[in-house]
Amino acid sequence: MIFSPLSESNLEQEALLHQRSVFVDIDGTLLRWPGNILGSGMPQLDLELLARLDALRAVGIQVVLWTGQGKQYADYVVDRFNIREHFDAVLAKPHVILDDAPDWFNGTHYLTIGG
Repeated sequence: MIFSPLSESNLEQEALLHQRSVFVDIDGTLLRWPGNILGSGMPQLDLELLARLDALRAVGIQVVLWTGQGKQYADYVVDRFNIREHFDAVLAKPHVILDDAPDWFNGTHYLTIGG
């Protein structure tokens, strides 16, 4: 697994290089709270991130929104912010992944967004 900070271009470079899907978390990633990543008050949509995800979709990269809070919460968020059309799928984060080749996960890149 590779962990790296989310820079201006590395998300786009990684996705285009491998022509793979990009999975985006909701709380603290797509939604931010004033003053810190998670907090009180009304969350704000990260419009810069949303625009970058749209650019990825425009070149054929599949963009999936997911959350550990479950599918019902994910659906609520996309409907509340009217952003469903920006994503190819809206899911709960998986708790179990079944695959005949478990080593694929070692090639997954984790890009972190600073707080």
